[in-house]
Amino acid sequence: MPRIVLTATYLFPLRFYRLRRQSKMPGRRIVSFLSFVDAFGYLVQHFAFQKETLLLPSLYCQETSEYFRRHFNLAFYKIDPETLDADPVDFMQKLQSEHPRVVLIYNVLGKETLLHKKTDWVRFLRGDALLISDMAHSLLPLHPLTVLHPNHFYIDSARKCTPYMVSHLVCPPGFSVDARRIRCISWYSIKASLLFFLKQWILRMHRLTGITWLAHASERVFLLHNDAIGISTVPHAAFPWDRMLYEHLRYERIAEKRAALWGAYDEVLCRRSPKGMRFYDLSPVARGQVCYYFISVPLASAHELVMYAAKRHVLLDQLWDLSGVQELPEDLRTFGSSIMVLPLTPSMEESDVTRIANVVCDYFEQPQKTS
Repeated sequence: MPRIVLTATYLFPLRFYRLRRQSKMPGRRIVSFLSFVDAFGYLVQHFAFQKETLLLPSLYCQETSEYFRRHFNLAFYKIDPETLDADPVDFMQKLQSEHPRVVLIYNVLGKETLLHKKTDWVRFLRGDALLISDMAHSLLPLHPLTVLHPNHFYIDSARKCTPYMVSHLVCPPGFSVDARRIRCISWYSIKASLLFFLKQWILRMHRLTGITWLAHASERVFLLHNDAIGISTVPHAAFPWDRMLYEHLRYERIAEKRAALWGAYDEVLCRRSPKGMRFYDLSPVARGQVCYYFISVPLASAHELVMYAAKRHVLLDQLWDLSGVQELPEDLRTFGSSIMVLPLTPSMEESDVTRIANVVCDYFEQPQKTS
């Protein structure tokens, strides 16, 4: 029986670890939380926000947006579907018209946003503004973490691209962290971590045995974990073993492997060039930074493609499955569910990539798809 190829991350091979821990960034305080929401929740408590305006991209995780809505009035800036980056004109207009207290800029799927490089917009921030760079799908050491504002924070979510349940809050120089606001352990953190650990090991057993139902079981456990994470009203710290193992990763070697896998996808998909699919051309550096290979497909085909691939023992994912969700931002409504993510897991081989890419192409080259 052929083994299912998953977009989820399983434990990395030993060659992607180093014996010595990665050194900290000089002059920067890094606090390790259990999740992105735990890290963001710490900032909400620290700055005591009172329903002020948060400006964020319209292409963004709906579940996290709902969490934001409890604390802020939300305003959205547009995303360019050609680049999956901020529309610079709309971003500037919203920045000046909304006068947001909090601005969130987003590295979609780990791809470095141009807002980190073209920084003329920073002068329009309020003096008391909070600037947050959402690096949820990124390995932080692969990015230059430039301080653009006195209150500029970076937050990642390592569980989305590594086997470790930790989110790093990178603070600007001089920021003081109150450890009394951070809880070390509770049933919330134990439950979320146990489900995450269980998902990892079920996936490992599937990889070793090829038993199909284990792959589906890991997906179900992951959904339980996803429902459990980020629901505490008290920010929680990451467990020390997750933080330590993350710091032993060979980040550059992971980037090299991802770039090679991206090239393998390009080789098949660009050669066959199925109609109805949009590709994204990334620089060699960006190919190593992203945690998925991503394409856009017609919205009507997205779910059907997922089902088609599953029957061929390949599990693909929509970036967000938004079927039945009401009152979505325009970009999320029009093309959020059409973005498909294909795995760039360091444990994969190029033969896995070839298999996945060919299944995607086969779907679009069916007679009914080309007629």
